[in-house]
Amino acid sequence: MAYASDALNERKQIILKAIVNDYTSTAEPVSSEMLAYRYRLGVKPATIRNEMAEMSELGYLRQPHTSAGRVPSDMGYRFYVDWLMSGPGLSSAEEAKAVEGYANAPAETDALLQLTCRLLSTLTHYASIATEPATNTATIRHISLSLMGGRNMLLAVVTSDGRVEHSILDLPSPTTHRRTARLSNLLSEQFGGLRIDSVQSHNLDSAPEGATDIASEYKMAVRALKRLVREMCQGSVRLDGAGHILSQPEFKDIRKLEALLLAFEERRLLYQTLNAAMNEARSAIIIGNENAYPEMRECSFVTATYRIGGRASGAIGVMGPTRMNYRRAVAAVNLLAQNLSELLTTISIG
Repeated sequence: MAYASDALNERKQIILKAIVNDYTSTAEPVSSEMLAYRYRLGVKPATIRNEMAEMSELGYLRQPHTSAGRVPSDMGYRFYVDWLMSGPGLSSAEEAKAVEGYANAPAETDALLQLTCRLLSTLTHYASIATEPATNTATIRHISLSLMGGRNMLLAVVTSDGRVEHSILDLPSPTTHRRTARLSNLLSEQFGGLRIDSVQSHNLDSAPEGATDIASEYKMAVRALKRLVREMCQGSVRLDGAGHILSQPEFKDIRKLEALLLAFEERRLLYQTLNAAMNEARSAIIIGNENAYPEMRECSFVTATYRIGGRASGAIGVMGPTRMNYRRAVAAVNLLAQNLSELLTTISIG
């Protein structure tokens, strides 16, 4: 939920921004004395303390321990993100280095997503996540079968958005390279150029005329193809750099750590979180209790949509503690989403 910029007066806004900056860097509650010393706010610590007490009553700050200073609440982070956060969050040198990471970038979607996640984790020191492109409207660009020993075939499928998927067929009896080549050509004729989301509905399970001698292999290959396509349409999520988030002080609490590990295992939750944030005009920020899933309410997400040929196709982002450097995360996610979009668009054009 966004809050109006006048929900806090100017002094309270300055104090909140200072507390967010300090707590993000140190992971230690911030006291009024520390604020007065570091930021030269022009008022006594007692005045700052009174302002902080009022902000706590309003819900923007919380006090972890009786004698400790204050830390931002989820509501405080939201106000900071919506009204106080400035940019840019990356230096020009950091931006250039990140872009250089795409030099000699792979021409396969999976490898490119893996590279992007690795660059994003390195840049932010948070866990990075990415959904694979929505393939429902992509088409089958290439199908091939190759023999692996007498009774195994490798089925490979390349889609128009650059995804490459494969499956191994275990045949009931040995076959030959010649039969395999015929079968490969036949599958290309029948399914090449079809949209991914239409493959399941096509009644092409029976071998065409003139191919009855390879009917059993054909049926097996079609079943494998439809299984691959079904998995493509279901969507999946990549995760990289999980060690970064596990090393954060917040997750020394075993209860919080167990919830986080459960979220890592339930990739479905990560996928749904990213998918829900797609189509935002700019980066989407989900803070703590704004997460739909209880397992993730100790975390924040910063995500951005990547596009292929102008069409929203997937999302990338970072996952970290609510004590996140949001400014840096937003800058990094937006930069890499833009570069990923350009590279995937080039791949799709072929």
